[in-house]
Amino acid sequence: MKKCFRILFPLFLLILLSAGVFCACAQTEKSGADSSSPHPSSKGASLPKDSSASPSSEDVGRPEDLNVSSSPVQSLPLDPEDSLFPEARALTDHLVHLVFTREHIENAQPLEDRDIFRLLLSLLVQSENSLSAFYPDCVSVDEDGVAVFPLESVQQLVDDVFGQSGWFYADSTFDPQQNAYLVPTGFGLGSVYSYEDLHLAWSGEDSTVTADFSLIDTPDFPGEQRYGSYRITYRAVTEDGRTFLRYQGVQKVEG
Repeated sequence: MKKCFRILFPLFLLILLSAGVFCACAQTEKSGADSSSPHPSSKGASLPKDSSASPSSEDVGRPEDLNVSSSPVQSLPLDPEDSLFPEARALTDHLVHLVFTREHIENAQPLEDRDIFRLLLSLLVQSENSLSAFYPDCVSVDEDGVAVFPLESVQQLVDDVFGQSGWFYADSTFDPQQNAYLVPTGFGLGSVYSYEDLHLAWSGEDSTVTADFSLIDTPDFPGEQRYGSYRITYRAVTEDGRTFLRYQGVQKVEG
């Protein structure tokens, strides 16, 4: 009996020791697992931030954290071929075909009020390069065939194209009651010149569009004399969110 007890007792101690070690390990693993899991009450708690750590997805893109200017960036047109060249073609077409006289070309006479008024009348001429497409409010024709040129819209055009604010031309067609020029239609606008080989170019340095062309007699007159190469210069002006062209002058190009 004693011999049996001496054999079984060590085995019993060994079993107890093994069970104790197993429980201790299991408890240790459970404690470690619990310490790595966030406690429900810690959600939203303020934790120290590591300056080298990347921001969380909640921190990215918040307007208050971004240094972005809210004011729009204004610049001259990046593609003048689409935004300015059509207007340059229309202005060149109207000026050469319907406004310029021998005095303007041969004597370099600047455009006067009567010439500007002639440009306004030329809005009635609907050509492929019609200036009225850019200033549609400047003229309308009523049911009686009378062209109405509201003074306010006319002054906007003259201010844009020639830089003359508050322009007014004392003509018998002006009606003070309607504050507009009332011009009966059906008249013709004679032309002296025409042009060919028009070439437009943009200069970003001084914000100008140049229109180079060969000046010739209008087909309405015989002879078809050629006068050489000429250039009209327009300056791109941006005001009140609008960009338009302002006439700078015409000159002969040598060579």
